[in-house]
Amino acid sequence: TSSISTLSNWTDVKDIHLCYQSENVSYTHSTIDILVNIFLGSISVLAICGNLLVIIAIIYFKQLHTPTNYLILSLAMSDLLVGALVLPSFIALSVDSCWYLRDLLQNMARILDILLGTSSILNLCCISIDRYYPSDVSQLTFGKWGETTNKF
Repeated sequence: TSSISTLSNWTDVKDIHLCYQSENVSYTHSTIDILVNIFLGSISVLAICGNLLVIIAIIYFKQLHTPTNYLILSLAMSDLLVGALVLPSFIALSVDSCWYLRDLLQNMARILDILLGTSSILNLCCISIDRYYPSDVSQLTFGKWGETTNKF
């Protein structure tokens, strides 16, 4: 019974204070802070909407089902996740410095930023390789009227 009473004392609601109440500091945001957060939020919404349009267009139209467009679809998916997960988490962390799980949220935001940012960069590398090789190979293997030459 002593462990139950200790547990009930530990979770007593009266003992929970918000971090700004315990520090006797009032948190007010300036007009510039509010405008910057609105601007960053609108960038996040634009990133989500733009990438959703690309994803829907590639999935809906059968003419766009090509290997190059699948790479663009992969890039749009990764950028959609950046706009939906990474940007709002950094905006939320910059709006208020009073978070009980701030360290956990910062670490999760950093992990998502690194993973999804790397995914976007690797998608861009794959798209650039895909764009380079077909033009280079077609010039090296085909002659003036499409006849095969051995220039390798």
